Amino acid sequence: MKILLIDDDLSFLEVMERSLRHVNYDCVSFQNPVDALAAYQAEQYDVVIREILMPKMDGIDVLRAVKGFNSEARVIMLTGYANMDTTKSALNQGAYAYFQKPFELTNILDTLRKIEKELVIEKENKRKIQMFDENECELDEVYQDLQKHVVAVDQLHAISRKIHAAIDLDCIMQELVNNVCHLLGCRYGLICFYDQKPGKCNCFHSGKEDDGKTGFEDFCPLEKFPFKSCFCQKKILLDNQPCPDTNMVLEPLSISLQNYVCVPLIRRGRAIGILAGLNKNKGFTGRDKFMLNAISDMAVTAIYNSGLIGQLKELFGQTVEALAKGIEARDEYTRGHTNRVSRYTEMIARALNWNDEKLYEAHIGSTLHDIGKIGIPDRILNKPGRLTGEEFAMIKQHVVIGVEILKDVYQLKKMMPYIQHHHERYDGSGYPQGLKGKEIPLEGRIMCVADSFDAMTSNRPYRGHLCLEEAVSELEKCSGLQFDPGIVEVFISLLNSGELDNILHENHHFAASKLHESS
Repeated sequence: MKILLIDDDLSFLEVMERSLRHVNYDCVSFQNPVDALAAYQAEQYDVVIREILMPKMDGIDVLRAVKGFNSEARVIMLTGYANMDTTKSALNQGAYAYFQKPFELTNILDTLRKIEKELVIEKENKRKIQMFDENECELDEVYQDLQKHVVAVDQLHAISRKIHAAIDLDCIMQELVNNVCHLLGCRYGLICFYDQKPGKCNCFHSGKEDDGKTGFEDFCPLEKFPFKSCFCQKKILLDNQPCPDTNMVLEPLSISLQNYVCVPLIRRGRAIGILAGLNKNKGFTGRDKFMLNAISDMAVTAIYNSGLIGQLKELFGQTVEALAKGIEARDEYTRGHTNRVSRYTEMIARALNWNDEKLYEAHIGSTLHDIGKIGIPDRILNKPGRLTGEEFAMIKQHVVIGVEILKDVYQLKKMMPYIQHHHERYDGSGYPQGLKGKEIPLEGRIMCVADSFDAMTSNRPYRGHLCLEEAVSELEKCSGLQFDPGIVEVFISLLNSGELDNILHENHHFAASKLHESS
């Protein structure tokens, strides 16, 4: 297999080339991406391994160029500076795999072995096409066989695109089991992961018919798991014979097993779970086994990529929260304010049925809403009394300062309304732009209610906190003036339902005994 290596680090290239040649791969390396593309155009390579961040031409541009020459090209992306955007962009542009430096060579080798298997299948298809041309007498038989392979490859490519387009693990699981049902024509799709500590399997299933819950179910002990040998011995199982015990049920899903095909999910030589199709009317075939095994390879890659993106997202969120806590530490009266406002904001967003991506934006944006206070002097932030007009004008600048600090951070572009507009008022008398009504982005209108309510129910240097009844009365009085009436209605409904009690209790300025005075 011929491999093209591209990286501006000469020592890295030498190590990689030596390592890959040691396992009998034919490698050619380039430090200049332009020269590498010229070489690829002149002589097609099976695999391109490419660093994302390089001078002259970045990795995404090279990926697009290689795909332009050969849409089926396998391109493995490497980077020492991973972030969510480059990861998503690389995968969306068709990168075969994505690794962050430093990485284990075994990960690269596992991926290359997988590519080799795919190339063998493609080579076999080409051989059959050649046989078709040379043996006209076998035209019908070869044509039918070829059509099956073409359909299978098309189906697998379609499934691969759907799975790799999903980032969230639950979405990936749903795509996997749905496609197992559709592709194999069986009643159920099933994916299970083994949790070594409790020694149990966590199962995610989906039915072809709406006859049961879809999603993760309770743990199933490994010793009672009917596909134990598939997992423990990494065996592919296919059984079309009626079970000796006609009441054999897959617990805890309450599925009576009629027949099944099951393949292990293997990463770096270790089985991490199984993928199965259950209960097909006419029984499973060898083709079903082949197709399911192909899907399992995609599943492992997609699950690994999802974990990588999840880790980056979590790290980003932790960094944001640490930054917010650092700013709060300057003001003893507002400690915990950011956390509470963020949770109020998320609760309102959930009540408005926002999706997970929008909820994540709400969490990050609301956490950073007061970031601009880093530019306000301590003597004003902690002044034990009312501010003068000049001092209040300076406080108002924290919104502008926050926008200026974060405006060049691409990942925060969608979160800017939380920072820029949380002091706008519904009647147009707010700041910094004096926007009115629906001119104010919804994110800013939500933040205004959440931020103001926490301020009212917390002590300040110049006044004590309001009780719940007083705070609710203030929200209602200012509805349509300071606040969006629709958001006020949603927030008060959450208060009345008790869904915000935990947040209120955590506010040490707020008297817990007052929580339900208004009810």
